[in-house]
Parts: sequence; C-alpha cells; structure tokens
Amino acid sequence: MTRATKTTIVAAIVLAVILITIVGIKSFPPYRANPEPATGLSLIGLKVTADIQPDSTILAQCTVDETNTTSRAIGVDNVNDVNIGDVRRALDESGKSLKISRRPQGGVFVTLAKPIPPGGTISYTIEFGMKNFFKKNSAGEYEAGMAANVGNVTEAHVVYVWRLPPGATLLEINQEMAATTSGGHTELTFDRMIPPNGTFPIKFRYRPPIAAN
Repeated sequence: MTRATKTTIVAAIVLAVILITIVGIKSFPPYRANPEPATGLSLIGLKVTADIQPDSTILAQCTVDETNTTSRAIGVDNVNDVNIGDVRRALDESGKSLKISRRPQGGVFVTLAKPIPPGGTISYTIEFGMKNFFKKNSAGEYEAGMAANVGNVTEAHVVYVWRLPPGATLLEINQEMAATTSGGHTELTFDRMIPPNGTFPIKFRYRPPIAAN
C-alpha cells in the first residue's frame, strides 16, 4: 500500500499503514514510511474493530475501502505496516479468503479477488493480533494514546471501535471518542470524516478485570 493508501490496522489497530506519533505515553511502535512507488489505490474508508483481551493483547479487524485512481487494473495491494502483528487472514467483501504473503520489508501483500479497473473500488478486511500496545502504569491501569494520520490524500471516513474486556472499568477517554455499553462490553468509538492528510487523537485509560491483574 502506498502513500495514497497508508492504512492501519491497528490497532490498532490497527491494521493498513498508520503513521503514529506517541502522545505522552507508549502506544503503537513507530511506523516507517512506504519506500515504494505509488500504486494508485486511494483510501476512502477505514474501519478498525479491536477486541481487547483480559491480558491486554488485541484481536482486530481492519476493513479498507479504496478507489483505483490509475489508468490500469490493479490486482495486488500492499499493506506495508511493519508493525501489523500476527496477520491471520484477509477476506473480500463476500467473506472469501484472499491470498496474503509476507513482504521482505515488513507487512503483507494482499492478492485481490479480481483486478480492480480504473475508477473501480475495492473493499477487503484483514484480521490480526497485536501485543504490547498498551502501557501499564503503577496502579495496574492500561493506557493508550496516539495521534494518527492514515495517509489519505482525499477525504476519508475513519472509524475505530475499541471493545474493553468484560469487567473492565473505563477511567479516561478523550472528547473525540464516545463510550457506550453493548453486550456486556464497554465500546469506545471514534467516527469522523478526516480531511486529506489530517491527524486525529485517540486516548483512553482503563482498569482491567480483577482476575486479569
């Protein structure tokens, strides 16, 4: 994935290329820029859903929506996130598995279900795991804080959903995020239209379930 299609999985999750700047506390490790030429896939939408486990590890899904802005068909996308973690599988819009292969520089190649013609759109999902995302403070609380730039060259709809483990207590959340309760989980949601190359903060702190301490 190129400068025009940097997306995170991440975490956060993550999960396509996200350039992260740590805000005060440890979060994602630093991400490096893509050294490859542009492929012409332009990010128009990104949704990351991150299920936080009792031990603070993360199981995440990242769905990417892109447009082919070139004059040729494109059949492979690059996820050049060197810190994407344990990539488990990639799925197309119908839930069919897509071929993934490791990039020597880090990240993966995703072979699309069919070539995307000029002006066409593509959507696929990557599932992955992450460790060491959160910082644990002296009180036994977990913290996450970052300013993110998803590398979009046009306006893009960006959604992050963080699900705290059952029994966890939310202690702090920044004003750009909303907290709700669903199915016994506290969900923290960031949902915004991001201008080209725009940055946005994500910060929260929680106390894990007693059994996890």
